[in-house]
Amino acid sequence: MLDKKIIAAPMTGVSDAKLACAVDSAGGLASVQYYNDIFNETYDPFIYLEQQLDEFYISQGHNNLIVSHGNIERLYGKGAHEKILDICDNFSVTYIESLHAPHTVNPDPRFEWIQRSPLPNEPNWFHTDSNADYLMFKTPKAAGGGGNANNLTLPNTKQPVILSGGVYDKTDVDYYLSLGAIAVEVGTVFAASKESCLSDATKQSIIDKGLKDLGKFTSDNRQGLNIQDHDDKGFNHMHSLLKGINDPTQGHIYAGEAVERITEILPIADIMKRLTCE
Repeated sequence: MLDKKIIAAPMTGVSDAKLACAVDSAGGLASVQYYNDIFNETYDPFIYLEQQLDEFYISQGHNNLIVSHGNIERLYGKGAHEKILDICDNFSVTYIESLHAPHTVNPDPRFEWIQRSPLPNEPNWFHTDSNADYLMFKTPKAAGGGGNANNLTLPNTKQPVILSGGVYDKTDVDYYLSLGAIAVEVGTVFAASKESCLSDATKQSIIDKGLKDLGKFTSDNRQGLNIQDHDDKGFNHMHSLLKGINDPTQGHIYAGEAVERITEILPIADIMKRLTCE
């Protein structure tokens, strides 16, 4: 059973073992993902995931963390889904956060499953009959694909709910918990941490910019900084994202409304104190 209130959001190209170790050491629930440089012909997501889980285990002595899992078979063919889950099982991973549409989720009983989606405008999108163990709702304040709901009234679900979007300090955490969430996912403030793999220039761009600088791709409404409607229509705008992680003048990064309040680059331990202490 999920027993931590602060969860590191799985962030494409950002959530690696180094960041995960820092979050875990500070008392949060860590996450890693394997959608990294997927358009590089030499990139192997299976080897990459094994390396990340091994590094985390060597450092922390366990693999009680989240692995973010999407529709990998559309990129790597039939059998890729089971291969990822087998790797997770071999490393005794506890949680899988699924990026699939709710009605396609068929949770493997070896793990506890978190179903991820924006808050719904249409009731058909967020199925309350999902078979996942937990439902994670992205609010309009969230990075990436935040929802469009005008209020944060939670749907009636049989599963415990996790919320994300715009989380900066304990006040934000307490607000989401007061709505009925059992935990919150935190992304942008962790992406801007000292342990994050973002370049110094990209981290500085987060400090320098605010709400007025957030934009969205017209193709899919994903939110972030340095958004441009270029020809990068690939999976998750990956080409632009990987450029932006290294150079804010060359590509974008996903970011939520917490950018308005980030004024310095801090270690994860200090950020966790701000999230958990009065």
